Amino acid sequence: MKIRTKTLIIVAATSIGLFVALYASARLIVFDGFSEVEETAVRDNVHRVEDAILAEAESLNITAGDWALWDDTYQFAQDGNQEYIDANLSALTLTNLDIHFMVFVDASGDVTYASGADLETGEEVVLDDASLSAIASTDALYGHTGPDSAASGVIALPDGPALVASRPIMTSAQEGPIMGAFVIGRYMDDSFVAAIQDTTNISLSLAEPSQAQDVGLGSEPPGNIAVEPVDSSTIDGYSVVSDVAGNPVLLLQVSMPRDIHSQAVTTDLYLIGALVFAALVFTVVVLLVLERAVLAPLSALSAAVSRIGIENNQAIRVPAAGRDEVGLLGAEINSMLGSIEEFNHSLEEKIRERTVDLELAIAELRDRNRQLIEARSQAATDGLTSLPNHRTFQEAVRKLVPNAEESSVSLIMLDIDSFKMANDTLGHQAGDEILRSCARILQRGANGHYVYRYGGDEFAVVVAGAGLDEAEHVAELLRNAVLSDAGVASRHVTISLGVSSYPDTAGSAEELIYEADAAMYAAKLSGKNRTCRWDQMARVAADMNKRRSAPVTRN
Repeated sequence: MKIRTKTLIIVAATSIGLFVALYASARLIVFDGFSEVEETAVRDNVHRVEDAILAEAESLNITAGDWALWDDTYQFAQDGNQEYIDANLSALTLTNLDIHFMVFVDASGDVTYASGADLETGEEVVLDDASLSAIASTDALYGHTGPDSAASGVIALPDGPALVASRPIMTSAQEGPIMGAFVIGRYMDDSFVAAIQDTTNISLSLAEPSQAQDVGLGSEPPGNIAVEPVDSSTIDGYSVVSDVAGNPVLLLQVSMPRDIHSQAVTTDLYLIGALVFAALVFTVVVLLVLERAVLAPLSALSAAVSRIGIENNQAIRVPAAGRDEVGLLGAEINSMLGSIEEFNHSLEEKIRERTVDLELAIAELRDRNRQLIEARSQAATDGLTSLPNHRTFQEAVRKLVPNAEESSVSLIMLDIDSFKMANDTLGHQAGDEILRSCARILQRGANGHYVYRYGGDEFAVVVAGAGLDEAEHVAELLRNAVLSDAGVASRHVTISLGVSSYPDTAGSAEELIYEADAAMYAAKLSGKNRTCRWDQMARVAADMNKRRSAPVTRN
């Protein structure tokens, strides 16, 4: 087979292979990219609908607050006067407020009065006992503790799910005692869904939470979103909505057209056309270049060599026009072979030398890397307790908090009680031993949570994925672990702890640290050897005032 034929076959095969490889890679990238964009768009729409529902709940909460913190409502909760009912609890009032029902619940959870309305007809509706029982049995709706206490969300009622809001009944001056709870609600019916659709411009439907299994959300944690293509023109997004008690109550379904997928298909067609054109241009250009630069000179050289052999005429010379590689081939071939041999010997020697230099350099790099790792470890670790130090703690909290969108991050700040006194009376060596012992106890009792030395006699424990209740439980375990440890019990060592949580109480990493530290300080002021949560600061302050004890100096 001639070289020209072989060259044509190789170039053609290379062009086809390159086309297939480029198309497969580009198509994978294009469709994956468009699919990711499409899924992100669906998730954004689900979040928009969820935000719209939350906005409706917040609107109900504001309305409930206006009514609950009102002198007339406060008086009605005490005497049930008919004048208040006639003036305020008519079907027209509920229709104007765009709510289906108002329910008054006393402090024991019993319904004292209820009023309902049909928003379409404007007529009064009597709430059945089952609905009232469902409202009254939801503890989150009436367990209020102050004027700022509020509860809102979805509950399941016999007539369907409803969006409710509850506020404590107090005077207009927000004074008590609290006379129960004022609950208002709106059914999440077709008109509610239509209003959400008008607000978000998104197709929406609500289904039973039992259908979450069908879209793969049965075992997923709350807040997850499932995306399912329906066909080539429609894609759906699903999210499970929980009630005020945290139980699944609704399956939210958002539908949107697959415009992005259609654009991906169109892009794929353009991609095929572009690659075919590029492959053809590549093949033609390569063949032309090879013909002019290689194949034609080789043909002339071959013809000249054949002529020398046929004519046996030593005077005939091979064409050498242009002094290119083909022209110099005959004259330089032996010189080239000798040069190659000499070059190979020189190259081998250089390779051996470079290998030795490279091995030495690698050994030095390994030693420097080891030193760097040791230096980094020392910079991040407290020398006395071997715990991660204050800087490492700050970096960890500021990294965890912004990423805790789907779960909580709680912080426990703790301080060794009367440590300065122990340090002064027992000596600094004994104080250091107390710090080391407490560090070991905290690491052992933290059950996998991260323990840091915050500074001085203060420590910090980061409880990732846990709210205030679980973090308080961990804090109590640590406090009891210090009390029961034989190594420090003889020195009467106790600790005071403060607990805060993001996003339950804190809105940022700085607030999380401040709240935990302030709660710990409150624990020390209220008697030491105890745990205080940020959300219990008001109660702790009240207990301290009642005790009328002398101020406690924090050590």
